Amino acid sequence: PKTSLHQYITCSNWNRDVLQQQGYPIDTTQTIYPGAAVEEFYQAELPARDSLRIAYASLVMPYKGADVLIEALSLLNATGIEFSATIAGATLMPEFVQALQDFVNSEGMQGKVKIPGVLSRQELKQLYQTHNILVFPSRFEEPFGISQIEAMAAGLTLVTSGTGGAGEIVEHGKDGLKFESENPLDLADILSYLPNHPEKWKSITEQGQKTAMSNFSQAFSIKQIEKVLLKLATKKYNFLC
Repeated sequence: PKTSLHQYITCSNWNRDVLQQQGYPIDTTQTIYPGAAVEEFYQAELPARDSLRIAYASLVMPYKGADVLIEALSLLNATGIEFSATIAGATLMPEFVQALQDFVNSEGMQGKVKIPGVLSRQELKQLYQTHNILVFPSRFEEPFGISQIEAMAAGLTLVTSGTGGAGEIVEHGKDGLKFESENPLDLADILSYLPNHPEKWKSITEQGQKTAMSNFSQAFSIKQIEKVLLKLATKKYNFLC
């Protein structure tokens, strides 16, 4: 549609750029980030940062990069860095999950890495209560990435590959950390940096929670959508008159 009464709303600037590349008119396009249930996941007391307790919460599929995280964990394990990790999520490829488990076993990480499968909403909240880092290792260009915001609201430190629109959520070194997609060595370096810089780790985590609560709440997104609808309704009224 080319009428002035039509306007695109995209879930990220990356998504807007994709529309432009495909020939869509974007003169009036506006990015409104999807709201997350930040109040539901919010924890007033941040998780303890006594050791690396790493969570992965997404589809356990190759394009989501769970294997990149597992490889990074093997590098941490080889250097004697203490950690525990949970790889949670559903899958459409049980053979991929089995390959991850086989690799964990071959590296002697059975006592450190759990792969429990899909979690309920309540179990996901409990996961965030017992972990202090969320790794989002997607190799796919994500339109956005709401799970990152939920974890930040819960007080976890976000370490993300930042592919596609997922890279617009945090500023590296300020309210989250970014690593090169598909690079387990870079991911391992960032993870090992945190326990050696406790004050910086604390600062990033606190700011990350503030970012999630202030910039990505459902209420904030609704207000932005209402403004667009009101503007279009006014345009339509003036057009009809």
